Amino acid sequence: MLEHKYLQKFIDEVYLGYTSFCIWKQMNIQYASTKPNYTFLNKISDNLELAEYTRHHIIHQIIGSLKNTFLLTAARLCDPPRHVTKKEIAENISTKLILEKIDDPTLTKWMNSRLNEQKNYIDNLIEWRRKFLAHNDSKFKQKYVKAGTELFYATMHEFIVKIKQDHDPTVVWDENTLINIEKEVKIGVNNFFVIPDLVGDPDLNK
Repeated sequence: MLEHKYLQKFIDEVYLGYTSFCIWKQMNIQYASTKPNYTFLNKISDNLELAEYTRHHIIHQIIGSLKNTFLLTAARLCDPPRHVTKKEIAENISTKLILEKIDDPTLTKWMNSRLNEQKNYIDNLIEWRRKFLAHNDSKFKQKYVKAGTELFYATMHEFIVKIKQDHDPTVVWDENTLINIEKEVKIGVNNFFVIPDLVGDPDLNK
C-alpha cells in the first residue's frame, strides 16, 4: 500500500525537477534576448560595466546549476526501488518504488510502456549521471544529454494525475499544475531580467 508520505516526496522531486527545467529554459531565452541591452549599458559607465560583468557571470553559473538539478532529479526518479548500503537496504523515492507500493497492474503497464518509449533518453540520462558523479573524465561532455527532458516530466505529471484520480484524492496536484508552474516561472524570470530605468541615475555621471 502506498503511504502518502512516499507519494508526497515523489511529487516534491517532480516539482523540483520541472520547476528547475522551466527556470533554466526561460533564463536561456531571456539572457539571449537581453544581452545586447547589457552590452549597450556597459558602454555607459565603467562602474556599470563591472556590475554587468558580474551579473553575466552569475547568470551563467545559475543556468548551469539549474541544468544539473533537473537532470539529476530526473535520473533519481528512474532509480530502482531500493539500494543497498553498508547497514541496510534503503528505499529510493523513484517511479519504480511508487509503482511497487501502489500495486496497480493497469497503472504499472501504462507507466512501463511510457518509460520504454523514452528508453534512449533515460539510458543516456543514467549514463550522464554516472559520469557526472563518478569522476572527472577528460572526455566527458556533460552538456550533451539527449533531448527528452520535457516529455519525461510530462510523463511524471500524467503519472501523478492518475494516482490522484485512482488512489489518493488528497494529492495537491492536478491537470493544470505544469501549466501553472510554467506561467509562474515566466513571470518570475522576466521580472528578474527587467533592466531598471537609468534615466537620472547619478552613477551614470560619475
